[in-house]
Amino acid sequence: MRIAGPGAEVLRKLGVNAVLMPPPEIFQALQSGAIDAAEWVGPMLDQAFGLQKITKLCYLPALTEPGAGLAIVFNKDARAELTPDLQSICENAAYAAALENHANFDFHNAQAMTALRADGVDFRAFSDDIVAAMRTAWLEVQDELTAASADVARVRESYDAYLASARDYANAMTLPMLAGRI
Repeated sequence: MRIAGPGAEVLRKLGVNAVLMPPPEIFQALQSGAIDAAEWVGPMLDQAFGLQKITKLCYLPALTEPGAGLAIVFNKDARAELTPDLQSICENAAYAAALENHANFDFHNAQAMTALRADGVDFRAFSDDIVAAMRTAWLEVQDELTAASADVARVRESYDAYLASARDYANAMTLPMLAGRI
């Protein structure tokens, strides 16, 4: 299976032969049978790559990649040389670009999913057993990454604290609100 990053480590723990390959090689590798599956961003980019021409099966959600992300990195020394107003412009531009990127993925993934379904793609969910195994493997991968890096440990501490409150809010507000409108 073509998959990158920590998601590959999760699936390796579950016995998957996870391989990394450049995006332009995914279509041909699936078509030739060199790989049996590919994790690739979401319906919009799956459609753009033409993966529906090879397979009519797609599992969602992508548990190892829950959403589109965007990192904008500034050279610390170069940023420090900017005036405060230019630093603020850079920060606001980065925020706007990340927000627009996320919104575009949400909108276009919904459109692509509709089109892919019309083209015969069957969207399925992983079984509860597979989700539980992936979660267990993910917790192991997190612990390994945390033990290997003080930076990961620092980020994880902050992220885990946020996740606890975000999960409570999502369970109390977001999920019931969406369930009531679907």
